[in-house]
Amino acid sequence: MRSARWLLCAFVLLGAAVPKKDTPPPASFKEPDGFAGLRWGASISEAEKLFQVRGDKKDLGREIEIKAWITVGEMILDSTLTFIDGGFVSIVFSADENYKDTLVAAFQLKYGPPTMRLPSSNFWHGRRVTIILNTVAVSIGGNRSIWGSLGHDTFAKFREQQQRESAGEAAKGL
Repeated sequence: MRSARWLLCAFVLLGAAVPKKDTPPPASFKEPDGFAGLRWGASISEAEKLFQVRGDKKDLGREIEIKAWITVGEMILDSTLTFIDGGFVSIVFSADENYKDTLVAAFQLKYGPPTMRLPSSNFWHGRRVTIILNTVAVSIGGNRSIWGSLGHDTFAKFREQQQRESAGEAAKGL
C-alpha cells in the first residue's frame, strides 16, 4: 500500500511538471531518448533483456507496469517501468539516500543543469521529456531513499486523458 501511494505521488508530480507544448526547452537540456539503454517506445521484452525484472507485470489495460532492478554504476535503482500500448513511456525509481550526490551529479552531467530547482527537487523539462529528481530522502519500505522519474510526453498525454475521463465520471454524480 505504501509503495502504491509513493507511485501515485510520483505520477501526479510527473503529470503536473510537464511543460506546455509551446514552451521551448533550454538549450542546455540534453533531452534523453530513453533511460539506461532502454529507448522510449521500446517493448517489454527489450526491457526484460536489459534489466533484472522481478515479479509479475501489472496489466492495467493499455498500461502495463513492470518492476525491475536497474544497475547504474554502483547504484541499484528500484524501478517501475510503464508501457502504454506496448511502448516504454515512463520510469519511477528510488535509490539509497547515500547515492544522492552521485545521482544528482550524474544527471547533471548527462542532461545538463536542471531547468528548475527547488530545495527538495531538480527538474528538467524538454519538448518531449520531463525528469524529476527528488533530493530529500523519504522513508520507502523502511529505508531512507531518494526518488526520481523520467517520462515521455506520451505518458503525460495518457494521464491527462485519464484525468479528463475521471472528472467526467465524477461530474455526472454531482
